[in-house]
Amino acid sequence: MNFIILAKEVPDITFINPLSWDHEKGVLKRGKLPSRINPLDIKALAFAKDISSYYPGKSVIAALSMGPEKCINSLYRLSAMGCDRAVLVSDNRLGGADTYATSYILSHSILKIINNFFSGNSEFMIVSGMHSSDGDTAQVPPQLAQALGIPVISNVSGITQNNTPELLSYEQDFCRITPLVKFPCLVTVSDYSAVVYPSFKKMRMAELNKTVEKWDIEILGLKNNITSRLLSRTSVKKIYQKQNDIPRKKIEISSTEELKSIIEKSFLEIKESVQPIEIRKQTEIKSDRYPVCVFAEAENNSLTSLTRQIVSEAGRIADKLESSLTAVICSNRNENILNQLINLGCDRVLNIYPEPDCLYSDILISDAVSKIAEKRNPSVFLFPASPEGRIVASRTAYSLKAGLTADCTALKIVNDNENKKIMVQTRPALGGNITADIVTVNSFLQMATVRAGVFSEFMPLSGREGIIEHIEIKNNFPGIHVRKDYSALLNYLPEKNDIIVSIGAGIKSRKDVEKIIKPFAFSLKLFSGTLPPIAGSRKAVEKGYVERNFQVGQTGKSVSPVIYISIGISGAVQHIAGIKNAGTVISINTDRSAPVFENSDYFIIADYSKIVPEITQLFMKDPDAVYA
Repeated sequence: MNFIILAKEVPDITFINPLSWDHEKGVLKRGKLPSRINPLDIKALAFAKDISSYYPGKSVIAALSMGPEKCINSLYRLSAMGCDRAVLVSDNRLGGADTYATSYILSHSILKIINNFFSGNSEFMIVSGMHSSDGDTAQVPPQLAQALGIPVISNVSGITQNNTPELLSYEQDFCRITPLVKFPCLVTVSDYSAVVYPSFKKMRMAELNKTVEKWDIEILGLKNNITSRLLSRTSVKKIYQKQNDIPRKKIEISSTEELKSIIEKSFLEIKESVQPIEIRKQTEIKSDRYPVCVFAEAENNSLTSLTRQIVSEAGRIADKLESSLTAVICSNRNENILNQLINLGCDRVLNIYPEPDCLYSDILISDAVSKIAEKRNPSVFLFPASPEGRIVASRTAYSLKAGLTADCTALKIVNDNENKKIMVQTRPALGGNITADIVTVNSFLQMATVRAGVFSEFMPLSGREGIIEHIEIKNNFPGIHVRKDYSALLNYLPEKNDIIVSIGAGIKSRKDVEKIIKPFAFSLKLFSGTLPPIAGSRKAVEKGYVERNFQVGQTGKSVSPVIYISIGISGAVQHIAGIKNAGTVISINTDRSAPVFENSDYFIIADYSKIVPEITQLFMKDPDAVYA
């Protein structure tokens, strides 16, 4: 069994400061930042070394990267961690490649690696981090798998201790268990626990033996007129530092009584305010030309919250484009779910069935979606930025040679220079430090995955009329079934809550979480009627204070509670990106210069270990503070 590790050199975003920016151009000076190997790609190498022990014989582990010539040092470092061979694809003509162009070039590189390093042996596994820290798109691995025609096993964080290994991937409310019985395949790794360390001796041996090769377009056997501009399907229109969408009051408070009063007042004001009810009215389908399409997902006989958000936003886009709205879903002919889509605003629902439960489900579904897009010729196709949505979107985009922008937080219809309506897709990048406006180029179809918690939902209109069609697909890959284990249930942080209590690296210990933070959350339950979830920043997750599925921020969740209470959170831009849609933000921190205060409505400069128990007691003693 041989392995190819996809590795990317990324800027170390923990060192970003005001001097790293060219404020006139609105771009980041990457040369001012140190670089490192994408952390999840190192986890991918650790996974490959562990899984290789299940297969007899010598395994060749080859690393593959694409980037400027200076990235060769990162590949030597990977050699020091255990890679036998390494390739850097470096060519000035490929600078600025988007995910489609990158996947195209890497697919040709992999074919050459198979011939040169593996003697043509087709039993190999491609392993990569689920995403890179600078882009967080998670698009290249599934697009690369589509180019090679192989299945994807995504979000892997564990291996069962069986004779035949099974890979564990934790989703929102279940653990997906995939038998590793088919090769070649591609695996993306998320929170794999094993680590690998570099060896100075191996580093020196790699440098002496020239185990790292540099390939360009000619060596890959591609046409010398190929450039990233010709291959790319998306183009960055503008890069900028985006400020918080909701201006904050930035009012300092000094007492627990005042803090209690603000929590009560903020909660009641927002809860009692009349929210506008938005409904997509019944529309007449005048033409099937250029519809707006949505890939919908359902769980437990109901549409997911993210699907409802995307369908609602797609309805707004369809109205601006004067188009119809079509949803595509795999639901095994569940009429209840299909009617939910109609009532939410869809003019047409295309139901793919039966829903595949095999290792090749991503290939089957994306193939069906691609055929639908070819037949219906949509102008816009939106997908949820969920584990399945990202893979299906990526494979579909590569198959259609279409542009795809990941994790969008805003979508806007504008007129281009030719007065043609196009969609500007806005997404954060570099850990939320920058925001990019992206447009589709060289493509008939504009595609995007949409992040949770950024768009409001339509109210369903009962009895709304629409067309439902069923499209049967054939499972050509029987026998390799994937199990869902619901006994490994993980609770996930809902995007919408009345109150969220969130903690950061300023919390001193796990004991304080149990003795101080949890009683505070319980006291808020007496006030609000529901127990607030305890979320956290990335550093709180790394310290083990909260589970990763409760992380708020750029690499976690975007949330929109009525009240967001941060305790011991400094307020890095990555975290602030996740709370921009919160109602009232209240912060507690001892550091007067903490950036979180600039993004808070109210803040108190105090030691949480003293102030939080005091406010807890005030709520516990107030019998009139129960509004459930």
